[in-house]
Amino acid sequence: MIFKNYLRFSLITILAIASCKKGTTPSPSPAPTVGPDVYVSGSTLTNNGNTVAVYWKNGKVVKLTDSSFSSVARSVAIRPNGDIYVVGNLGAPEPVYQAAAYWKNGLITRLDNGTTLSDAYGIAFLGSDVYISGFVADKYIMPSAVYWKNNVATMLPLGWNGSDAYAIATNGTDLFFAGDSRTSATTYQWVPTYWKNNGAPAILVPDRYGEVHGVAVNGNDVYLAGFSTANDHSIATCWINGVLTRLSDTLSDSQAYAIALNGSDIYTAGYKVYGGHTVATYWKNGVVTKLTDGTSNSYAGAIVLDGIDVYIAGSTTDANGIQVATYWKNGVPVFLSKRSNASGIAIIPH
Repeated sequence: MIFKNYLRFSLITILAIASCKKGTTPSPSPAPTVGPDVYVSGSTLTNNGNTVAVYWKNGKVVKLTDSSFSSVARSVAIRPNGDIYVVGNLGAPEPVYQAAAYWKNGLITRLDNGTTLSDAYGIAFLGSDVYISGFVADKYIMPSAVYWKNNVATMLPLGWNGSDAYAIATNGTDLFFAGDSRTSATTYQWVPTYWKNNGAPAILVPDRYGEVHGVAVNGNDVYLAGFSTANDHSIATCWINGVLTRLSDTLSDSQAYAIALNGSDIYTAGYKVYGGHTVATYWKNGVVTKLTDGTSNSYAGAIVLDGIDVYIAGSTTDANGIQVATYWKNGVPVFLSKRSNASGIAIIPH
């Protein structure tokens, strides 16, 4: 399957999972009125079956486009001057289907060339420059990892065809891209991969399937979050300077999608399967915390820290089996919108 885990980000796929068993999640609730401004990016399902890219500021939803075609907002970032950047994709007619795009203060910029499938996942600022990571696809719908610097695309180096750049981070000097790649042109096995600047890819687990979805840096130290495989399960995994640490046992599936640092503490967020349900989860220095009771499906897709406060974005399922975009502050949920999911989070202290 070529597009492997792309559908993990799809609202439609998550809704299908979330409809399995009814949970006890209450209706959407208002966001707290104290503390920092909380921005959450995601998408919401409309009556015509398409998804619409949105973000929530302190619980109030802002639609970024209409529902003519499906669109998704994957990440959100705020510049010091208050500019709001949201990255994701915008649907398009065949044969493109979807095009990488970003919104700056609600105004859209398409990043693709109008002829190929593409997507955007992560964003970082370095000085006045804006960097966005993602992929573009060839005519055979084979993705290639790419980043855009101020809207100009650059392919990340790879000696074969097939790679993705799901996340991006900077230490103020260098850029780091996290994703996956194929180990040869003749196999469809995807392995965890990252790039420093425009250098050669670093293959983390060359003999096992996996992906990297989160990256954080502290000086020259590189922290990655994703998953690798063991005992026929995907296992949430953290790499520190290339050294692998599994965050979970190998008895059931788990995956990590985001990572954040607070001094020597390492936080990762994702999900683990308990009793047949995906359960939104985070790990602090490898110690697991469940964010829901596990009676219905949930997941965590983004994490950000504000001192000792931990903010995590993802989704839960209400009592009718409907997905609810959610974020948690220190484990306490804030329910945003029904028939929606959240995939990115940013905070601005007052």
